[in-house]
Amino acid sequence: MGEQKRDREQPSHQAADPASRDAPPVDQDPEVAAAADAMRAAREHLGRAEQVYHDARQKAAEQIQRMQAMSVGEAIDAGVKLVRRYPLAATTVAAAAGYLCGRIRRR
Repeated sequence: MGEQKRDREQPSHQAADPASRDAPPVDQDPEVAAAADAMRAAREHLGRAEQVYHDARQKAAEQIQRMQAMSVGEAIDAGVKLVRRYPLAATTVAAAAGYLCGRIRRR
């Protein structure tokens, strides 16, 4: 009767197979450690991505507020300043817009 009591006292999470008792603990397995490192790196990247998203969202909201507060004359002046600052880009955008308008009108 004493043996039966000892058998029942043995925790159920222990494996009955003696070979599995020789296996290293899960936290020392190199594959588990590599997976844990990958998870930490992914968490860091996610944190950085969230910060970039929030910064971009904040800047966009501020820009929208500035644009809404502008009068038509101020918007035109801002556009002229951009054309003077980036003439090649402005010419390229104007040419592309003209081409697209021409293609749409032909149909």
